[in-house]
Amino acid sequence: MTGGRTSAPTAPGFLAGTRVVFARELAATFDSNIAYVAAIGFLLLASSLFMNEFFLVGRLDMTPFFELLPPLFVLFLPAISMRLWAEDRRTRTFELLVTLPLRPLQLVLGKYGAALGL
Repeated sequence: MTGGRTSAPTAPGFLAGTRVVFARELAATFDSNIAYVAAIGFLLLASSLFMNEFFLVGRLDMTPFFELLPPLFVLFLPAISMRLWAEDRRTRTFELLVTLPLRPLQLVLGKYGAALGL
């Protein structure tokens, strides 16, 4: 006989656990209309602010657009990330999520990555 001992299941690696949460959240986000609404809203806001400055200055330069992105990310990404947490509470999957063998940092980074991937 082999001794009959089985090892206890171990937690996945840090990146593997984060990747699982990321994939789940990204798929769940695109199942609803909120991903499309947020993406269209972000693109319209970013392009309108950039185009306004583009036509006022009158030269082709992408530097103002890339300077504009970090403040827009500061506004959009936390809002989308908070929505992901609220959706888990609404669908009552939050309890299941926190009982998985994952660290809280893996959950947060996975959800934030899904919001960033939007």
